[in-house]
Amino acid sequence: ICANSTCHCDLGWTGRTCDEPGCPADCSGHGSCGVEAATGRPTCACEAGWMGAGCGDPRCPTDFEHSNPYVPCSGNGACFQDGTCTCYENYEGADCSILNDCSGRGVRRCGFCVCEEGYEGDLCQVDVCEDSRLFDPEDPGNYSASTVCSGRGRCTTLQGCVCEAGWAGRNCS
Repeated sequence: ICANSTCHCDLGWTGRTCDEPGCPADCSGHGSCGVEAATGRPTCACEAGWMGAGCGDPRCPTDFEHSNPYVPCSGNGACFQDGTCTCYENYEGADCSILNDCSGRGVRRCGFCVCEEGYEGDLCQVDVCEDSRLFDPEDPGNYSASTVCSGRGRCTTLQGCVCEAGWAGRNCS
């Protein structure tokens, strides 16, 4: 509506004659302002990594190849306002799409498995004291904790069996 050489523009329009689209927050410097064909209203076309009506909200990364691109952090983490993901337990990567598979015996940190006590290997698949267990004739499938290190020591990741006083050898026998 123009009166006395002054125009009062409808919402979303700007300029001397109200013919320029006026997008929210001028697209925050992270997008371009244009007119949506379906509605004829000004809208922001956000750059990669940005979202929201005014392109002011960082978009958290996602695994576009394998998941819904509108699910931040691949559904495996929390998305923060700065556009970064904090992955839930057992997931990692910028988009939380990498499953931490450490054989259920460790956690992945910085791309490597940090194994629980008694396990080692790239995927924590090696039981360092397995060879130091005694066979239980009462139950051939049972290698209980009492039989580890012959029941006379404690299994450690770095040293294997650490024997009690008076006992020695690979399995404290």
